[in-house]
Amino acid sequence: MDTTKVTTQTDSIFKVGDSTTSHHTTVETIKHNNSDCWTNVCDCKLLSDLIWPITILLIIIIFYRRILTLLTIIGDRAKRIKVGGFEVELEELNKKTEVIEKMISDKGLKFKGPGGLKQPLDFDYTITSDLPTEILKISIEIEKTLRSIYDATMKGDKKRPLAVSVLIESLRENNVIDLELTKLLRQFWMFRNSIVHAVSYTMSEKEFLAFVDIGLRVLKILKTTQSNIGVNYGADDTTL
Repeated sequence: MDTTKVTTQTDSIFKVGDSTTSHHTTVETIKHNNSDCWTNVCDCKLLSDLIWPITILLIIIIFYRRILTLLTIIGDRAKRIKVGGFEVELEELNKKTEVIEKMISDKGLKFKGPGGLKQPLDFDYTITSDLPTEILKISIEIEKTLRSIYDATMKGDKKRPLAVSVLIESLRENNVIDLELTKLLRQFWMFRNSIVHAVSYTMSEKEFLAFVDIGLRVLKILKTTQSNIGVNYGADDTTL
């Protein structure tokens, strides 16, 4: 740091009575150059401003993969619905439903029965504000439709399974429904069971509506399959 030497001279005269005394004083001081001090302050501030960004950057570089994995996990969890200890991804369930809907639309749905593939069956359904009850009602209709399909296609003395999960597997083993529809029904029914039998669960209204929507689409797929295999069912089966 640059300094400047400053010399101050003082002459003093003291008079006491008839006596006169003179005193000469020389004071030297060292003065720091102001511009150097300012430069020092700037250098320190610049260094402190750079320390944190550099530190954060180093942390990101070192732990990049872990941070990326953590963000991915957080993003995935945001898309999931949690009911007790069971998680289902609405996005995945929705994609499976879209695959089946496209197969029907493209006339690529495989089923066991006479005649060609007809157009998807349309029906009206009014959703009430009691969403848990709606899920239960839709699942009952899905179960009834599955049993109707089973009774129409599985002739003979073979007893119809009581459990819906076993019923789905039996229809798959006998090529009444294809693998994609089987996977969709499995996942839907697992989630339905979690809601119906859970002691407590946490779902937003948006999540409920999304699942109800998927349930209605699954029911429509089964009704279309039912219609195309020539199942004759009464008014109770078609009334929602």
